[in-house]
Amino acid sequence: MKYTFIILILLIASCQSEDKQLDTTVPAGMDIPAFNAQLADSTTWITAKDIPQGQATALVYFGPYCPYSKHQVKEILDNVEDLKNIRVYLITPFPYQAMHQFYDFHKLSQYKNIITASDTANTIGTSLNIVGFPYTAIYNSNGKLVKAYYGSIKIQKIKDALKTHS
Repeated sequence: MKYTFIILILLIASCQSEDKQLDTTVPAGMDIPAFNAQLADSTTWITAKDIPQGQATALVYFGPYCPYSKHQVKEILDNVEDLKNIRVYLITPFPYQAMHQFYDFHKLSQYKNIITASDTANTIGTSLNIVGFPYTAIYNSNGKLVKAYYGSIKIQKIKDALKTHS
């Protein structure tokens, strides 16, 4: 219990307020990393292979208790119409229960292009060397990374990244 509390504090402390483009940490052109995450329905698990090709993807790694992650999700939901052609994967390394509370609170079941999951093994975080929340990785329709950011970003950054790297 003591170690769980310490890990939780470290994860919460890793919130990032301002957007920071990552040019050197994760190389552009990288594929979506392998992962195995539990969806909000509690029975379905997805992997990177389940992400369909042919459509741009934004992978948002979030902390359900991080205020900047909450702000990022609000930005996404406020601009969901601008993202109708982009699949958004909200994935957290936190336990299923924390993810599901976040999912219910933000009424994420209403959005067909937003998928929410829990990656408790932190395979995405490890693969991408993620050290804070929120972290947004933007992939083109071929599943190749075009940009990655720490901190809450405006939706226009996602759209701009995809315009220049389609």
